[in-house]
Amino acid sequence: MSNQDKIFWISSYPKSGNTWMRSIIASLFFSEDGNFKFELFKKISSFEKHKFYNFVKEKNDKDFNELQKTEVISKYWIEAQKNMSIDGGAVFLKTHNANISVNNHKFTNSDLSMGLIYLIRNPLDVCVSYSNHLGINIDETINFMISDKTLTFFEDPKKNRYPVPLGRWDNHINSWTIKNWNVPILVIKYEDLIYKKKEVLFKIISFFVFFVLYKLNS
Repeated sequence: MSNQDKIFWISSYPKSGNTWMRSIIASLFFSEDGNFKFELFKKISSFEKHKFYNFVKEKNDKDFNELQKTEVISKYWIEAQKNMSIDGGAVFLKTHNANISVNNHKFTNSDLSMGLIYLIRNPLDVCVSYSNHLGINIDETINFMISDKTLTFFEDPKKNRYPVPLGRWDNHINSWTIKNWNVPILVIKYEDLIYKKKEVLFKIISFFVFFVLYKLNS
């Protein structure tokens, strides 16, 4: 990654519209006619991918075999982002990771990040959807969403279960949107994606137009 290459994050707590937003962004930026095709998902990868951590094997074989531990993988979050080969100066990445520090290892920072779209959904609806997804009851899901220690995993492939620290639902939101870091942020409500599609699309397009003009004049 050069000094100009940066990451544009699409982040959310799980079950909050991240996949939907990825399909919109992929259609806007990577299709010829604006129509979505499933192969476009390849253009917006999840950060929790095996390919981004291959370099760890050469640095520390023991750590490479223990990347399923948060205290281990967190040591390489920033370096994984710095090592990315980015075509065109920017890349979109999806994550459910809270923007936190683990043992003083930050998840990301302003130097590596170009901007952020953050998705928020009514926590009551998140709870119901996540309960079905996890196969656990509502009470267990509530406890999951209000725990500071909540952790999920991204499997790529199945044998590599990379930890994704979520923490509390509200703290997850604050970690991305209130955190004092110098990047443009667009917050989109999941409910608006359903009931105000045209308004949301206008917001997204306007956000990127403003973003490009700002970069050109800065």
